[in-house]
Amino acid sequence: MTSTPVQVTGPYPAPAFWFSSVVRGRGHTFVPSAVCVLDLPRWPQDQSWCHEPTEGWMAWLDQAGGLAFVTDPVHLRHVRIPHHRTDRVEWIRRRLDTTEHTMVRLIPFTGLSRVDDIGETGIMALQLCDGARTSLLWAAQR
Repeated sequence: MTSTPVQVTGPYPAPAFWFSSVVRGRGHTFVPSAVCVLDLPRWPQDQSWCHEPTEGWMAWLDQAGGLAFVTDPVHLRHVRIPHHRTDRVEWIRRRLDTTEHTMVRLIPFTGLSRVDDIGETGIMALQLCDGARTSLLWAAQR
């Protein structure tokens, strides 16, 4: 019997930059994907992934407030959230042949129960109200 080697990674080079941050406890992490904004963890699990996020932000949130992470989305490859006694939030960026400079902004916020988008002027949550009307809740950036 012979075995054939199996490719276990995608057709792209290893990550060039792995941004990792530990947050204060367990909570929910919101990440924009091709389908919707993911609310992670979706079930009891050790880690969550979002492959090829569609925008350059993610937000972690617990009962006391949250922390938004914003960066340039061009070279993002994956978002990984290990769930242990405290959550970690991680961005994995693509390897490039040239030198790249980018900025990561950390934005603390309070007053929201979820995050659906992050823009230049604020953090937004959509909430369905009576009669399926949509209301917008904003948390001011500090």
